[in-house]
Amino acid sequence: MIYYIILILVILFLAGVIWKLYKNSKENKNEAVACAKATANQGRLEEYNIEMQEKKKEMKNKILEMLAEQQKLSNQEVAKALGVSRNSVIRYFDELEAEGSAKQVGKAGKNVFYSKT
Repeated sequence: MIYYIILILVILFLAGVIWKLYKNSKENKNEAVACAKATANQGRLEEYNIEMQEKKKEMKNKILEMLAEQQKLSNQEVAKALGVSRNSVIRYFDELEAEGSAKQVGKAGKNVFYSKT
């Protein structure tokens, strides 16, 4: 009788060990899939960042072309011409100012415009 109890306990113990190994194996597979997806997304993210940098450079070049044609430009004029938000235009002009390609005239409000340096 005692042998049957010991045998049942050993079988339960082995079943528990097998279940734990199966669970760990499944978690490792899920982790591997997640890592593969993250690696794939990293490549897409780099491509996206490069694309956005090129778009920003293109927009800044268009602004410089507009400044070459006109002596002064407002944020609103540029936003309307390029089809982007005024906040984007402000960021573009801030970068152009930092590069020394444009300068802001006026402090704030509707009287602010930009000219070529």
